[in-house]
Amino acid sequence: MENNIKSIIDKSSKTINAVIEDTGIGKTSFYAIMNGIQVPKITTAKKIADALKMPVHDVFPILRD
Repeated sequence: MENNIKSIIDKSSKTINAVIEDTGIGKTSFYAIMNGIQVPKITTAKKIADALKMPVHDVFPILRD
């Protein structure tokens, strides 16, 4: 699934590890989601968006209404 996780992290002061820690998602799953290999459940997508302090639809554009 297309997402903007990496570009948002690159523009922020957060590290990937900090985002992983904030979400409580396993490292392997997080990287699979970030690389577009795994499609997250909506609750997981929300956790990632919250950790990035962004709306879900900005992190995962496909979820835009």
